[in-house]
Amino acid sequence: MDQQVNISMEITRIGSELSSVSVIMPTWNRTGDDGKIYAKIPFLGIETYGKNEADLGVAIEEALTCFCLAAEKHGKGLECELAFLGWTQLTTTDTSHSFLKAITDNKAFGSALSTGDTRALTVNVPPSHLVPEFA
Repeated sequence: MDQQVNISMEITRIGSELSSVSVIMPTWNRTGDDGKIYAKIPFLGIETYGKNEADLGVAIEEALTCFCLAAEKHGKGLECELAFLGWTQLTTTDTSHSFLKAITDNKAFGSALSTGDTRALTVNVPPSHLVPEFA
């Protein structure tokens, strides 16, 4: 049986500024010895935690936001940083929209990915978050 795993991201910009990011990807949760719920977000190389499921959802959204902001402020831009992590740009409608996908061609890899909880998130990034406070 061929497992189809959807791991995708849509990036929206206003001018050259990041505006929003919509992402669909699996995460893996486990309860730690300390009672916290830990989530791995492997396609971004992130792990975060929360005290319960609701708190974990917020933590995952905050981790995605921080990843995006760090890529924009300290990296070469979100699209480029994702390319370093193995993401492939599928289309760019213009400079304001990009669609990327993490490729999972290996059947065993795809099967393992299908065991994670799939999350769909949209993070809106106000332009003020990208301006250094001391500027």
